[in-house]
Amino acid sequence: MIDKDHIIIKKENLGETLPTINELAGKEETLIPRRKITHLSWNGPIMKIRGYFYLEEIPMRDEDLVKKRLVLVGKNGTRISIPLSDLPIETLGLNEEVDDFYEWAGFEGTINFATLDDNGRPLPDSEYKVYIETEVHVLGDQRYKKIFTLGNVSSFLDKGFHSAKMEYFTAKREMKFNLIASYDQPVKTLKIISSKLKDFDPREMSLDAKGNRRGLFYRFLNSTGFRILYKLYCFLPIKEKKVLFASDSRSDMSGNFHFVYEEMLKRNLDLDYHFMLKRGVGEKKTFKEIKSLAYHLATSKYIILDDFYPMVYPLTIRKNAELIQLWHAVGAFKTFGFSRIGRPGGPSPASRNHRNYTKAIVSSKHVAKYYAEGFGIEEEKVIPTGIPRTDIFFDKEYENEVRSRLYEEFPFLKDKKVITFAPTFRGNG
Repeated sequence: MIDKDHIIIKKENLGETLPTINELAGKEETLIPRRKITHLSWNGPIMKIRGYFYLEEIPMRDEDLVKKRLVLVGKNGTRISIPLSDLPIETLGLNEEVDDFYEWAGFEGTINFATLDDNGRPLPDSEYKVYIETEVHVLGDQRYKKIFTLGNVSSFLDKGFHSAKMEYFTAKREMKFNLIASYDQPVKTLKIISSKLKDFDPREMSLDAKGNRRGLFYRFLNSTGFRILYKLYCFLPIKEKKVLFASDSRSDMSGNFHFVYEEMLKRNLDLDYHFMLKRGVGEKKTFKEIKSLAYHLATSKYIILDDFYPMVYPLTIRKNAELIQLWHAVGAFKTFGFSRIGRPGGPSPASRNHRNYTKAIVSSKHVAKYYAEGFGIEEEKVIPTGIPRTDIFFDKEYENEVRSRLYEEFPFLKDKKVITFAPTFRGNG
């Protein structure tokens, strides 16, 4: 693993040509680099790399006199230096033969770009070219140091690229990045782009923000004000054909929402659809959005949720309206909601969360009682229709197409039972 205490991030005037960042002594113009990447793989934002790098006629027989680094050169002049572990060349299992003269030419490293700096933050926002650097000490103070491209690594990138999310959370800062790795053909090396998607102080999103007039007003508007608006709109008649999709977990019609909505469209139902979607509970709603939400909740015949939705729980759902929870999980593999009363992070027994659902859709009759307990509702309100997004598993045409594609890419899976286990992971790294 990489020792993060020795990662160096600094800005340098690198110029536009690679030789300006080579620091060589004596024979710099005649040194011939030989390098090869023998392994490069990704697991989310974590990259594993292995290979060798030596300079012809420069001995590498003493591990103590050899250093290798991965160097990321950003567009803005930032240079990030990441130390690599040195390996004996014979441990690489090469097909070609490398002279024992370069015994310690091998290297390997595991780099987590989501926790790259000393504070555990992701790779800074920029576009980077990735180089390999070697440094060799010989004959007293003589030092040879050269930086070179990784070469053609396209064969290590599935479909030509790799992408991953990177996140960083503290009480004072929340950051989200997207990482994309690809092969840079002109430079002949790995290119990594880190794009910042979000960077804010979560305290600013808190309804309990102290000393902030807007925070206090927003707190009122988001709670008492919202409930007053809802009660006023309840004097209006319910629109029998009106359907509201509301989520604080997604900004588009994905997941269960997608399959329910698509099925409604297929059936040519004469319905009036409305959507109130946000990426997360912490994302503020504008005054206009709060007003619209109160109006649609009060006048919709069908209100469809797919996750925890805090603004709806204090409300009394109108007699002839339906508040339907599709939920996002399948099965009942872990405790949640009121099943966690008395446990760390569990709700208060007096909490109103979830209790006003008129229906909750679950995957099977065998898990209905657990959802009734978790939501704090009667078991007869839990409907075991199956989860909408699993309908696709019963589409034979889709099944055959995916199976053919899977076997084409991974032929060793044929005639084997293939199991995917993907539990919820909360955290970073």
